[in-house]
Amino acid sequence: LSPEMYVVSHKLLDQYVAKLAAEAGATVLTETTVEKIALGKIIIVQTKCGENVQTHEFDVLIGADGPLSTVRKEVGIEDPKYKLGIQGFEEREDSSKRIDVWPTQTGFFWRIPRSSEVEYGIFDEVEDASKQFTQFCKEKDLKLKLQSYLIPVGITKASKGNVALVGDAIGLTKPWSGGGILWSLTCAEILVK
Repeated sequence: LSPEMYVVSHKLLDQYVAKLAAEAGATVLTETTVEKIALGKIIIVQTKCGENVQTHEFDVLIGADGPLSTVRKEVGIEDPKYKLGIQGFEEREDSSKRIDVWPTQTGFFWRIPRSSEVEYGIFDEVEDASKQFTQFCKEKDLKLKLQSYLIPVGITKASKGNVALVGDAIGLTKPWSGGGILWSLTCAEILVK
């Protein structure tokens, strides 16, 4: 009845994975956007960093670029369905180990203590989440710094030619919570095989 739960910093995990990729020989580009993708036996990707435009050639392209995947859009794969996740943080000491969850009609609210702050959030339909979370914060007298994300909920097509999608780009998340880290890593493992 008391399973172990881990609270992971997504930012630190991303930095760690980028470091592993660089150590394995990958070139990591930051502050760079994909502008165009031309499919063929050789895939041509045009990127832009500030005013600098570059062209890269690849045998295979893996779109691991999140729920609003540029790779998915550029190769013409349909978007998955989405829900909205809104999260906010209250600066308050709380080292308790209790996570609270309250259901909504089609999603849920949560509360997660993180030592020096407490995280609150909602995972629900795009058109309803903001209104519901505003009411929730009002009822709980919460003043939070908010951020929100579109969360894919349903898998779309996984590949086209020599392009494959993984993780949020394919819409692969936990169906009941929208969590994606373990599913994304599992998807990458399957792709490697």
